[in-house]
Amino acid sequence: MKTMLRLFVVVLLLGGWALAAAALHLLITPGPIPWLGGAMLVPKDHLSYRETFADVRKWNAGDLVSHPAITSRLQQLHKTELLDRIERVTTPAAQPPATQPTVVTTAQ
Repeated sequence: MKTMLRLFVVVLLLGGWALAAAALHLLITPGPIPWLGGAMLVPKDHLSYRETFADVRKWNAGDLVSHPAITSRLQQLHKTELLDRIERVTTPAAQPPATQPTVVTTAQ
């Protein structure tokens, strides 16, 4: 009887963790969030195991487009401060070097 009770408790705990993983996005964010310290839990709009964990510390504007579920859910919940932070991150742009090589042409 004791073994059955322990097995039931273990199955109940594992089922709860599986349900929580299907219902939440766990986002690792750049900079500390005051109430969680670098992590943000965002409820999903439907149960799914897609994008349960996302490390958004090195995301840029292109990554926001490639993860529409997370982006739209953050906008629905009015948590746009994270989106603003991601868009403000400066990525090194492909700029030409400061000194351009001089092209010498000879007229004949």
